[in-house]
Amino acid sequence: YPKFFESFYKHGLIKKAIEKRIVSINVIDLRLYTNDKHQRVDFKTYGGGPGMVIQYQPVRDCLNVNKIGKCYLLSPQGKALSQKKLIDISKEEAVTLLCGRYEGLDQRILDNLVDEEISIGDYVLAGGEIPAATIVEGVTRLLPGVAENIDSIIKQADLIVGAVGIPKFIQRDWIKKGAVVIDAGYHPQKCGDIDLDQIEEIASAYTPVPGGVGPMTINTLIFNTLKSAQKSLEKNN
Repeated sequence: YPKFFESFYKHGLIKKAIEKRIVSINVIDLRLYTNDKHQRVDFKTYGGGPGMVIQYQPVRDCLNVNKIGKCYLLSPQGKALSQKKLIDISKEEAVTLLCGRYEGLDQRILDNLVDEEISIGDYVLAGGEIPAATIVEGVTRLLPGVAENIDSIIKQADLIVGAVGIPKFIQRDWIKKGAVVIDAGYHPQKCGDIDLDQIEEIASAYTPVPGGVGPMTINTLIFNTLKSAQKSLEKNN
């Protein structure tokens, strides 16, 4: 359903990236490549199973003309999408995203045309359009010149959680006076993800966490910080 994307790329970061010619998005209708006189791209499953599957012929002919880079199929059977995968894709010059529909696809598509399957979660959607949009936005915001510089975003933050996995990635001069700082990283250099040198001169509170922590611990730290801030505001008012 190509019309799904018409609104998607006319707003926000995607629109900005297209206008600045940082990315280009080509949405292709498989129906333009089918040999079926009714422009159908789906057919009954061989063997009489339930539902319909996308046929091999239109996908093959479409990719023969339009495929650039690796072909990723959006599929619940694929490998779970992660930030690392988005970063990897952002380094590629171009990619092709294939959106599934109906009950599935002709197995020959998976065997001969798809390089990798990606899933955005352990649940079922009607098609691959939303997962494709997720990847497009996740990758686009990583490209230079699209989103604000990371330092300008951090400089506006009242609460900073360092969990990027890079030693001293968040620099001391990015942190505004009075911010609450939680460093959840730990590296062999015996430092975290935030440069904590003389941090007590800037932060209103800071919590280095040697050894690294999991998401539940980070959530607890954030919750307790916000709860303390709320109590402080109520007391002052």
